[in-house]
Parts: sequence; C-alpha cells; structure tokens
Amino acid sequence: MKRRLFQRLFTLICMIIIACSFVYSNTYKGRVVDEAGNAISYATVYVLQDPATGTATDMDGIFTLDTYISNSNTIIVSFLGYEKQELLLRDFAESDSVRVVI
Repeated sequence: MKRRLFQRLFTLICMIIIACSFVYSNTYKGRVVDEAGNAISYATVYVLQDPATGTATDMDGIFTLDTYISNSNTIIVSFLGYEKQELLLRDFAESDSVRVVI
C-alpha cells in the first residue's frame, strides 16, 4: 500500500518537473554569416555563463539555441579563422532571429 502511494507520488512529481521545464525554456534563433554574406557552416554558438549550453550552425549557417538562461547573459559565436562575436541575449528579443556577422 505504501509502495503504491510512493510510486504515484513520484510519478506526479516527475510530471510536474517535466511540465515546468517546458514552460521556462527560451529558444533563440539566428544565422551566422561572414562579411560577404556567405553562410558559416558548423560555427559554434554557446552561452558564455554556461558553456555546456550550446549548439552549432547547420549547412546554411542557421542555429537554434534552447536555454533556460536569462536575457542578460551573453552568447559567443566562433569559428576557426574568424574573430569571436559576443551578443547579449536581449538582442534576440527584438526579432525572431538575429543575423550574426563574424
């Protein structure tokens, strides 16, 4: 009896945690290009304050970054042979996606 109650309580807690994680996540989208406007494939995009939160651009230079980080943090865009670019996440709030020139 106690075991069954514990299982139901544990399941309920897990469902609440999962539901809350979807509510608070933010998605940031952008495109990384060089000065000539050419897409930079496989550039690295990560959050400066949490380097474990990151992604890479696709063949068209497009990235999608899902994070729980606040808008006051900074993302870093880097690629071998180019200078790193730093952007505040609040820059993404003004549009659906941001064009990053490296």
